[in-house]
Amino acid sequence: MLWWLVDNANLVFLVLGLIVLVLAVRWRLTRRGKYLIGAGVVVALIGVVWALTLLIVTDRKRLVQIVEEVTEKLNRKDFQGAFTHMADEVQLEMSGRSARLPRKALQGLAESSFKRYGVPGITVWSTEVEKVERPTAQVSFYLRPTNEVKYAVCTADFLLVGEDWLVSGLKIEPPAGAQIPFP
Repeated sequence: MLWWLVDNANLVFLVLGLIVLVLAVRWRLTRRGKYLIGAGVVVALIGVVWALTLLIVTDRKRLVQIVEEVTEKLNRKDFQGAFTHMADEVQLEMSGRSARLPRKALQGLAESSFKRYGVPGITVWSTEVEKVERPTAQVSFYLRPTNEVKYAVCTADFLLVGEDWLVSGLKIEPPAGAQIPFP
């Protein structure tokens, strides 16, 4: 239940905020202390939910963190560190073609692509966890080289191995007209 509160904290804040507003208006109109006490209790609940969002790392939050960590490490050219979040074999789908690649081969492909195309770094945005059904999850995001305006739509399939979420599949839909060689 706590994970639901944390993952949907904005909705919880909205509902609790509306309750505080109603109680504050009722107190203002009637000057009865019970409404003021009720508003104080709801404000305390808002504080508890806020503290929980800081303390509890849910699967959804962890998946978003992993995408951000991989992006950061790729931008630092720490390919080995970035690819520690990949499974031993990753199903890569790109431009309508698909292949199962070992982690090292995928890492080598990324390194050579960064060098060959002169990619200074990447930008990732709109990371959204589509579904989490332990032990699998799916995350989508937009990706573009920092020196380009065209972007790709990416979907990463994750697999829970022990306590770690690892990328087991990666689907990259390049921008229209982009000629990205398939490995």
